[in-house]
Amino acid sequence: MAAFCRHYGCHTTPAIGFGNWNESIISESRRVTSREWGQIELQYETALQSLGTSLRAYLNELSPTIQDFEGSECFIESLDNHIGELREALEHADKGAVESLSKIKFDATQTHLSSYLLTEMIPTYRLAIQDHGNGVTQRRITTLVGRLQQGDIFHRIRQRIMHNLDLLARAMTESLERRIGGIFADVRGDLNALNGSEAAALKREPAFRVLLVRKLTEWQREVDGFQSSSSEETSIPERTRSSRGH
Repeated sequence: MAAFCRHYGCHTTPAIGFGNWNESIISESRRVTSREWGQIELQYETALQSLGTSLRAYLNELSPTIQDFEGSECFIESLDNHIGELREALEHADKGAVESLSKIKFDATQTHLSSYLLTEMIPTYRLAIQDHGNGVTQRRITTLVGRLQQGDIFHRIRQRIMHNLDLLARAMTESLERRIGGIFADVRGDLNALNGSEAAALKREPAFRVLLVRKLTEWQREVDGFQSSSSEETSIPERTRSSRGH
């Protein structure tokens, strides 16, 4: 029992072989929450896909107009570059979301040292190993089981999951707003410059400028609405008792 506690619930002995008490604790919670994790992953994927679809639709509508614009070749080349930057920003956000969600899920459903469960249980293992004297084995078992019977471990894990999901949604939104907002600002700067260098061309094609300004506004609206979609809370049921707790 002492070695079991020193190794935080994971130990191998000649008599019983390999044992992982933490896996026994988390396995039922993992089964119960598997569907909810699928919903969370789908929610983020849907939010990013929706944003990407809207932006790409705007880009596709702009492309023919860009090609037909009889103005500065430098401006058209710059705008094409900005369109590429937008697509890259979306792809980066998509990849980052997948990696971050995987990390949160891994920490919440596994039993490595930095997992949410071990973060909760390690203080109890350390408390148990400090106990000595006659009857220590039973007291250590009582200490460990008692920690589970308090009923707050899975509530605390759930709180940590939701907190980290909220941080992820905010970080993704801020990153997209910062990157795409910078692209918008560059395009608006190019448009303002055109008022001088390409004023005659814009007068001949006022619809081009109107379309650009409208699309930039629509893009910004899509980015502004991203956080409310991506950070909307998905319910994760609480596990208050493990299969080994009673």
